[in-house]
Amino acid sequence: MSEKDQITRKIDELNNKVETLTEALQSEHSVSKRWLRTDETCDYLSISSSQLQVLKNKGVVEAVKLGGTNFYDRQAIDQTLTEKFEEVQI
Repeated sequence: MSEKDQITRKIDELNNKVETLTEALQSEHSVSKRWLRTDETCDYLSISSSQLQVLKNKGVVEAVKLGGTNFYDRQAIDQTLTEKFEEVQI
């Protein structure tokens, strides 16, 4: 392998590591935020946007619309999940 190929490979490896770290930091930031946008809420709950819409329509989760963007209270979502899990355990 030529020196140029080795350098190119190292650069690719570093780029992949930077992307992985960036995604991890963005994910960590989303979890620590109280108000989540739709895409962040879907990521947080590991569900699709259509599933989130169904939960919103059924009143399971509430959204606050501000400037055309829905925001979901992460603390309220956590509370709802806790209550639902407790119901199942009883």
